[in-house]
Amino acid sequence: MWMNILNTKNTKNNSKLNLFKFNKIMAMYPFKCTVTFEQWLETNNLLYEDFVQFFNTNQQSTHITDHNPWIDYLLNKYVSGLKTPKHINKPLGVVIDFIIEKATFDLKHKILKVKNNHKLYIKPITFKNIFIQELSQSLSSIILPFMNLEFSIACDSNEIMGNTSSEQYNNYLNQLTNKDYIISIYNEYPYLFNKLILSAKEKTSDLSLFYSRLSNDYYSLCQRYGNIGVFSGFYHVKTDADNIISNNKICQFDNVSLLFSQKTEDIAISSNKLLLEDTSYNWEKYTEDDTC
Repeated sequence: MWMNILNTKNTKNNSKLNLFKFNKIMAMYPFKCTVTFEQWLETNNLLYEDFVQFFNTNQQSTHITDHNPWIDYLLNKYVSGLKTPKHINKPLGVVIDFIIEKATFDLKHKILKVKNNHKLYIKPITFKNIFIQELSQSLSSIILPFMNLEFSIACDSNEIMGNTSSEQYNNYLNQLTNKDYIISIYNEYPYLFNKLILSAKEKTSDLSLFYSRLSNDYYSLCQRYGNIGVFSGFYHVKTDADNIISNNKICQFDNVSLLFSQKTEDIAISSNKLLLEDTSYNWEKYTEDDTC
């Protein structure tokens, strides 16, 4: 089914696709099974057409190094290397470290601009730690299948030294600490690189805006719900439809849990909800029995 769609799209758009890599990755996990492939697309908020574009070679004449602040950060500020135990479970993810590091720097810069009179209760370090964890998981989910593909191709073509698969793997990991090699990977997949950067920017904007709203609303929340205490973190709400992760957050404080939800037209504002001046979102007390 997927190949029929690929042929249709390829003919229609006159795209130049790297069919060798496309066919090879489609024979690997999680893409070789239709169910897990569709789950991967949904998890990473991708359409099939987006996935196909990752193998589009039309943009390879324009290198990602041209006037790119993210690559500038990699070349001039980032210190590459395998950072254990950070990569003990997913070491191939070292190629996204510089993106996470720059995005974290951008988040810190945005947070510093926010007036926060409650830093004893809303600590920037808490947001930084949440951000790094979430962004790492998000970008790893996208990039790791492609790094497994590149490792497999390198092994098949005898580009990696080593008498055993373990030696080859370790040598490949050392190669990933080379900045020129990291750039060569992203030059091979310019659309994939753009997707990673877009995801990083979106998460930076979302969390910095949430930090601003919580800082502005903290006093009002205490008036409404009492001494709520120190903010310790949040987790995202899953919607009823297909168990999809939403942008609504269940926020955990010392003395209460609050649901922060983006306002939509079908949200009914009842007496147990606190609707603040910005009517695009609202807070309400959350219990485990609540349905979202």
